[in-house]
Amino acid sequence: MEREAPTKAELKFFAYADESITDEIVAFGVAVFPIDRIGQAEAALAAVKESLGLPSEVVLHCRVIFSGEARRGTSWERVEPEAIYSAMLRLCKDLKGIGQRPVVFVAPAISPPPIPGPPGSESRVTQLDTKGVAAIGFQTINFHLVQKFGYGAVEVWIDPDKTKIPWLGAQRRQANSTRSGFVDLGPAVEPPLLTPNVKSDPKPRLLEVADLYSYVAAHAHSEKGGWKTKWFQEAYGIICPERVEFVPNPDTKWEKA
Repeated sequence: MEREAPTKAELKFFAYADESITDEIVAFGVAVFPIDRIGQAEAALAAVKESLGLPSEVVLHCRVIFSGEARRGTSWERVEPEAIYSAMLRLCKDLKGIGQRPVVFVAPAISPPPIPGPPGSESRVTQLDTKGVAAIGFQTINFHLVQKFGYGAVEVWIDPDKTKIPWLGAQRRQANSTRSGFVDLGPAVEPPLLTPNVKSDPKPRLLEVADLYSYVAAHAHSEKGGWKTKWFQEAYGIICPERVEFVPNPDTKWEKA
């Protein structure tokens, strides 16, 4: 059956996506902003850093700012932990009035699901690692964005990641390349390939917000308890993201296009 070419909607949003992996949880978070508010979101991020006595170009990386050991030798070392926690809550509140509702994917880090191989080699099962689960999470979010805003309405940016991971057909693929996927727009439409933007020089500044959202989501779902978990749960409540889940097709057979 001949299919129509997909029609793109008007580009209206930029989305920034990043993963966070702990020994308990795999999370992927996406911050979505109208294109005409990107500057406003970047200004809010810069203002929070400046309120801590830091220049705007200092990178906000959660694995650094929330760890006393990791902060040593960085610009964040001279900032009191209490001030950091307070500033991150303020940033989450400020961004709520600027962007669309964030989206997160959260899954257990243990026992990732096996994925069958491509047509003709279904027995070549791939046992995903945590980065593979993160890739499934990103694709799930990406498809959700298409359903919510329309194909072509959102341009997505991701953090570069050249790690080689197990992927479909038991092949090892660079993590960046596992973020792309075809999306079904209906039986009469040719499925387009969704490919995120990867840029490292310079990185889009708002990837730091995606890092914050994914890190908060991962730690808010921890079962470790304690005041830190409670703080992350508070921050998660402020962010108030949509949570999407990967629901595998109950039909285990592949459909050949």
